[in-house]
This record gives sequence, structure tokens and C-alpha cells, in this order.
Amino acid sequence: MPGRIGRDGGWTGTRRVGLLLLLLAGSAGGDAFGGIASQGIASQGIASQGIASQGIASQGIASQGIASQGIASQGIASQGIASQGIASQGIASQGIASQGIASQGIASQGIASQGIASQGINFQGIASQGIASQGIASQGIASQGIASQGIGGVDQTRNIVQPLQFRGVWRADVAISSGSVQGLQTGAITYAPVASPMAGVRLQRSPADATPGSYIYVPGLSGTPGDLKGSLWNMVLVDTCDNNTQCAAPATCTNGGCIHACSADTDCASPATCVEGSCSDVEGGIALYIADVKLDSHQNSSKYPANDDIYLYTVYYRQPATGQWSALCPLDVYGDPTAIAVPMNPRDWQSDASRANFGFACTGSGVAAKCARNWGYKPWKSTTELVWNGSSFVSSSVPLAALYDACLIAARADYCQDDTSYTKNGTTVDLFDTLDGFTSINATAGLPYAPYSTGIMLHEEYQISALDLTTLGGTPAPFLVSENYTPDQLMSLPPDTVTLVSSLRRSGMESSRYADLDPGRSCAAGPYIDRCDPTEPYDCYRATNVSPQPYGAFLAVNSPRHCSHNEDTDGEPLDPLCNECVNRVCEIDPTCCGDPGSTFYPGSLVWDGRCSSIRQEVCKSSTDASQPWPAGVTAVPAGSHPTVFLRGAIGSFEGFTTDPSNNTIAEGWACDPDFPGTPIPVQISVGGPLGATGTPPTTVTADQPLAPGWHDAVAAECGGAGRQGFRFQLPAGSAGKDVYAYGIDLNVPGAPLSLLRGGKQTVPPGGAPAPRAAIWTG
Repeated sequence: MPGRIGRDGGWTGTRRVGLLLLLLAGSAGGDAFGGIASQGIASQGIASQGIASQGIASQGIASQGIASQGIASQGIASQGIASQGIASQGIASQGIASQGIASQGIASQGIASQGIASQGINFQGIASQGIASQGIASQGIASQGIASQGIGGVDQTRNIVQPLQFRGVWRADVAISSGSVQGLQTGAITYAPVASPMAGVRLQRSPADATPGSYIYVPGLSGTPGDLKGSLWNMVLVDTCDNNTQCAAPATCTNGGCIHACSADTDCASPATCVEGSCSDVEGGIALYIADVKLDSHQNSSKYPANDDIYLYTVYYRQPATGQWSALCPLDVYGDPTAIAVPMNPRDWQSDASRANFGFACTGSGVAAKCARNWGYKPWKSTTELVWNGSSFVSSSVPLAALYDACLIAARADYCQDDTSYTKNGTTVDLFDTLDGFTSINATAGLPYAPYSTGIMLHEEYQISALDLTTLGGTPAPFLVSENYTPDQLMSLPPDTVTLVSSLRRSGMESSRYADLDPGRSCAAGPYIDRCDPTEPYDCYRATNVSPQPYGAFLAVNSPRHCSHNEDTDGEPLDPLCNECVNRVCEIDPTCCGDPGSTFYPGSLVWDGRCSSIRQEVCKSSTDASQPWPAGVTAVPAGSHPTVFLRGAIGSFEGFTTDPSNNTIAEGWACDPDFPGTPIPVQISVGGPLGATGTPPTTVTADQPLAPGWHDAVAAECGGAGRQGFRFQLPAGSAGKDVYAYGIDLNVPGAPLSLLRGGKQTVPPGGAPAPRAAIWTG
């Protein structure tokens, strides 16, 4: 079951020329946080087999996983973090470079010529590795789990880990007061309880600036980002529900989650406590560790490129089923597994309540991070722009939150505005804005129409209202669909329709991003999505009466669906606006661009050899040119870039053997999957967990060849040639003592050390049994 730390427990016009963003579009249910996707959350309910009420108690992370007041014997136990420790100097002595997984490189996810090749278009972007948990309530999740279901839609913060509801990231009620859990352990680790751990915790601009922003402020710390390094948190989960009968009393179904409402600890049955308005005995949590915090040194694509007000967090979570630590986020285009802190309601960065309830959005896969970090729509800021008011340019303060909110919709192809994404992982898009037809915050990369253009061929896809400029100076708001109607017309509509159109932004679509993900008539908003004229850029008309209407400041997206192959490749019809060559070919044969012409039964509506032959004749600067123009550049197919998560050390303490001199030997295997074939340090503690007083650790290296029965299995798990075995001769007098074995992560900043599988074992009082032959000695 998930191991929760403490009693408390996130969160994915015009454009800048030359920059495209390759985005991971997420699952079909694509939530803006990103969910916890493909491997999902394998859950089995959270009660007696799940997370106990207190999580990791004030005693810290004990050798059994969670101390006596936390998760009991069924909890994390042998897979726990134990009293761990890896000294603060980390693993410099091992000579591992700070960039981490050199062997995997960054090239495949790097910055290609067309711009930023990033991954993910969900809100949070916590994706493919998922989080293996064991659920929350006794009647909870059972065998269906999440693994087979994936993420089935998103209600912003709810259903992200369906059938578990994600409530946010909460600080643990225990802190590491001395020592460290990263790198090699040399001394004791001590813990201190934290009273009211979430009191005063909020998002703000910086350690010293209390205005809204992305820095996690914790009262009582000295006021630097480094204070958060090494801190323990929880990803808090509850069971989802539709009604009270699905919740174990006294919990009730509140906003889709089973909550035991409280205002003080006395409202809860001891030892449960009241945390963020709910008793902890109906909640579960997944342990998080903040390994690093830094200001972003990279630039965004807007005309205000500095990101020096964005704080980046490297966060690891502990997989409940195995105890292994893994990065919460995949590597981004810069090779970093970072996230930014985002309110659970990403559309409210201002209110105190929203700023106190936050999660993490991955920079490599979460739109809630990308819209701020990549495109520059920082929802805590405003910019002063010269905006055309119809007769002159007027200096106006433009809140970037308005464009951020529209970005959350447009980037995910959430055409129905119901948090359903109609895009795919790895889709190249050009997202941009125009405030008034003249001014942009984030300008277009442009459509490379002219011959010899090297930009990626795209076509116009979608646009959505971000801001009615007449509302500046008051309460900023977009144009809504309800404004299409007169008051009398609105009164004549059914109540449900009035509610719907009063919440929908005006939007228009020329074509969906993918043919097989077109919402069609599947969503309530379908009849109210305007249709855009493919021959008139950004002119969109009401589907009901073909009348144009203003969008004010809007965001738009260009994507590659109808420019998916070049002029020399057979395939589906191309858009005439892919480039000038395609336009010339389709003037001669419209069927190459999907136009049947005057015939009712066209011979074909494809781009094939005859279209390519026409290209050879007409795509030239002059009739006597020997060669046609170069073929257009196409986008990298969705899903072409791997998603890489850093992982902590893994391995197994297999047990004890005896050597010919009757010495007792502890043996097993360990590796860091991010460094295939690289030996890692293993620390062994006899008589108590690592970091405990009086139990100095011994460091050995997992570089021994494995016996044939183990070699292939371990090589498949770790990569390399199967030399990941370790052996350690126990000191005399070890009989009857507990022995602990820990693997050390090689990444910097890295995961906490991991208690290996079977990592706590007791030396038999009568001597070790016969050898298990895990290590090859012949």
C-alpha cells in the first residue's frame, strides 16, 4: 500500500517566429495535470491493506517502513525507506556527473531545429511510469485498479488518479533534522516532528515576496529555495465516489471524494488528525521527496523570455508496491525531471485558499507548467501592452492569467471545454496569441508557405477567446457563447443549455488535430464550436447562422494533421496552405487536396503518384528549371520521442551464505537502471537500520558476476552484462541480528537511498543456511 509520510500528504493571430513546441498530447482523457498514466495506479483499496491513518509518524522513516503509529506490518515494511541516509556530500566520490543519465542522453528529447521538443500536454504530466499503489478504502479500488483503465477523463483536480481522487501535495509532519537521505551515508539521521505542517504553507512569488507565484513558502524556514531540499511531502489521495453509500462511515461523498469533514483533531477518531479539512484516517498518501529546488535559467518563447520567477522542483516518489524511488516527472527538453508548483485549481492563482492547495505540474509533460514556462503565460503576472481599441493604440494592463486559462484548453485540444483532450503524445503544435490583430505576447512561428522554407508544414486548427478587451480595467473575462444570444433568446433556452453556453468561451475549429479524435457530436459543446474558413485565416462563423463574431484577444493553434507527409510521399490529401507547391498542384488537380470537384464520384481523394508527377512540372521558379523546389518539412510523428523517468536504485537482498571458513556472507544484487552496467554502491548496516546510532554502515560495490540462474533476469532488469552482485562478510557475533541492505542512486540530485527488496533480514542464530548461489564463484 502507498506509504504516506506523516499525517499529511499536484500537481501539465501571431506567434514568435521560428519556435514550435513539440508536445506530449496525453491520453484521450488528457487532464491538465497529466494524471498518472499508462502503468497507472494499481490499487486494491486502502483500509486494512492500505494506508493507515497516520502515515509515517513523528519517529520518521523507521526500519519497518512506517513506525508503530504509521503503516502497520502490512504497510511499507520491508520495502520502506528505513532510517536511511546518504550523506550530504552525495556520490561525488563515485564520479557520476551531475547531468545524470548520460547513457540515455538528451538528444532524442532535445531541442531540435524547429524549437523545443518536449513531452506532454496534460495538466500535471505525471505519466507513463504511473504510481503503483494499493488503494485507499476497504471497499475501495479492488482488482480493476487503474492500470487497465488508465485515466478516464478529468475534472481538473478530480479523477486524475481514478478511481482515487488526488487532493494535493501536503507537507509531512516529520522532517529530517540532521543527516541526509541522498548519497552515501556516513553518520546518523535524525528526525523531528512538525506540528501543523500545512499551517501557512502557500504558493507565492519568492521566499520574500508574498504575492502569487510558483514558490512553495513554508513558514519557519530561513527563506531560501534550498530550505525545501530534502523535505518530505505526501501526494494525498481519497476514494472517488458518486454518493455516500460508496464511502465508509463516517466519511461522506464530497465533491467526488470520500471525505471525513473536520475542523479540529477532536473531530477525528484518535490517532487520526484533521488535515486540510478532512480526517486523516480516510485518506492515503504516496511519499514524495524534494531533491532539489532552483530558479529556471531557460527562456520561454514570448516577448518576455526571462523565466527567473519560475521555481523548478526535482521530486521523487516512492512506489508503494516496491519501495523503489522514481522521479515524479519525465525528463524535459533540457534533460531535467523537474516540475513547477501549481494550484490544484490552475485557474485560480490569486485566492489564499487556492494558493494553499497545490500540486506539481511536470515541465516535460504538463500543460499547467508548459503554458507558463514554455509560452510565457505566467498567471501571476500582468504586462503593459499597446492595444488597438478600434481607433487608436491604448496602453493597457493585460493579465496573463486570461491567456494562461485559454492555453490550458487550446494546448490540450480540449475542444469541448470539459477537460477531455483530443490529441496524442508527441504532437507538434504552434500555439500563439493575438491581442488585437496587431500585438502578441507569444508570436506565431508562421506557416512556411514560400518555396525553400525550412519550417514544419502546419495548417490552422483551432482558436479560442482569451479576453474581451472591453473588460480590461474591470473583471477580465473572455467572450462567451451566451453573448451570441439576446436576453429573450437565452430565456427561451432550457436551463441546462443556459448553464452550458454561459460557461463556454467562443471558439472555432477548422479541423481537429486528429481524425480519429474528432469530438464530432460526442460533446454538449459541439453545436457551439464555430467553423473556421480554411481560405480566410482566423475567420470563424457560427455553425447555426454563419455569422462572424468577435473573439477579442485569442489563442490559436496550428498543427500538422493535413500536412502529414511531403509532396513526394503518397498519403491522405494535403491542405493547399501546407506550402505553395501543394497549392499549385491542387489548382490543377483538386482531388490531391480532398476536393472532389464537379464529379459526384471522384476517382480518388488522395495524394498519390499523379500528384507527385504534377509537382515535378509546376513546383519550379521557372519553366526551364531542372529540379522542382525542395519538398516541404513534415512534423515528427506523435509518440516518436521516448518518455524517460529517472529511477532510484533497485535490487534484492537474497540472503546469507557461508564460505569454506564458515563465515556468514550477505549477498544479493543491486543496480541503478539509469546507468546500465555501472556498478553502484550498496550500504549494509548490521544491528539496526542505516543511520541509526551505533550501526555504522559498510559500503560495498555491486560489481560481482551473478550465477547463471540470476544473470539473465538481473541483466534484463538492470541492463548491462549482469555484473551487479554484491557480497559482504558479516562481522563475528552477528547471529540473531538484523541486517539491512540499501542501494544508492547515482543521479545528482538523486533519489533517497532504497531499502532493497528483502532488504531487512535476520541472521539465523545457528549459522547461515546452505549457499543460494546468487554470486558466481567458479
